[in-house]
Amino acid sequence: MATKKQFLEEYRAQLLATYGWAREHPDKLERFMASAKATIANEPSRFINTWNRSGEAFENALVKCGLSKRITPKALRELPEE
Repeated sequence: MATKKQFLEEYRAQLLATYGWAREHPDKLERFMASAKATIANEPSRFINTWNRSGEAFENALVKCGLSKRITPKALRELPEE
């Protein structure tokens, strides 16, 4: 079964492979990943729920982790940590 950690690592890799902005602006990538992590962990954060869960990198990361492309934020939150 996929874990939150595995998904976030794969998602970062897919963002770097897919989008120039992720490679060219590491600060933006870090803010984006903070938003994804906060949303998945349901943490109180200024970044929570600003993460857009769409796009090629998101779908590729889900597939690589063996998850459904139609996964909900709630289901992502229910993944084990590690």
